[in-house]
Amino acid sequence: RGGGEGGGEEGEEGEDGEEGEGGRGGVGRSGVDSGGEELVVNAELFGNALEWFGPITHPEQTSPNDTILDHMSTVMREPWFHGALTESAAKGRLSGKKGGTFLVRFSSQRGSYTISQISNQRQVRHWRITHQIGGRFILDGAQYDSLHGLLADKGFLNPRKAEPCDGSDYGAIFKPPS
Repeated sequence: RGGGEGGGEEGEEGEDGEEGEGGRGGVGRSGVDSGGEELVVNAELFGNALEWFGPITHPEQTSPNDTILDHMSTVMREPWFHGALTESAAKGRLSGKKGGTFLVRFSSQRGSYTISQISNQRQVRHWRITHQIGGRFILDGAQYDSLHGLLADKGFLNPRKAEPCDGSDYGAIFKPPS
């Protein structure tokens, strides 16, 4: 699988530079986090959401099922998407999982994503996916129309090679009520 050796790899521990254990505030989250801190979406976080999922387009110029909310829903429904995690929190989620387990999170680089995966040798590796607003996802110079397409091409969606990390906070949003 391409990635870790080249320019797509995240830096060393601590590069995220984020406070706290959990992450960087999240998108679409409100209420109180597990530490009792109130979660709010401010202008900066909303701007981040636009870079990760945008742009917002005029309804008359947007194809059905191609709105920013459709883009958010498509990604957030995936079991591999863990959203706002720091590098150390991603390592914590992957710790103790079998080799090949991976997750996708928001990168410390605004508007980008990161794939974090634990190897059979118990090392966690990180690959940064550059996202062009309203456009392509880029890893190791290869361009894709979607995160799903990138992950499939790189072998992350092959159950014989990899599996998504459980524990995503976003999966519960899309579960039908019981």
